[in-house]
Amino acid sequence: MAWAAGEDLEDIPSPERLAAGDFVRVSRQLVDLIKQLRDTFAPMEDDARMVLRLVDRGVVAAQGVG
Repeated sequence: MAWAAGEDLEDIPSPERLAAGDFVRVSRQLVDLIKQLRDTFAPMEDDARMVLRLVDRGVVAAQGVG
């Protein structure tokens, strides 16, 4: 949640932190799921785009393939 709120990875409190690679991997999986929802359920398209802007940024977006 802190990531989607705009926090930098290194500023996320320790109890919520995963190893950086694990965080990116899980976040990329979330981005993939959100894209599938966006593409499958038209009523969710606007919400999915908003969530993608919040999650698919920084180190997460840099690791993306498309």
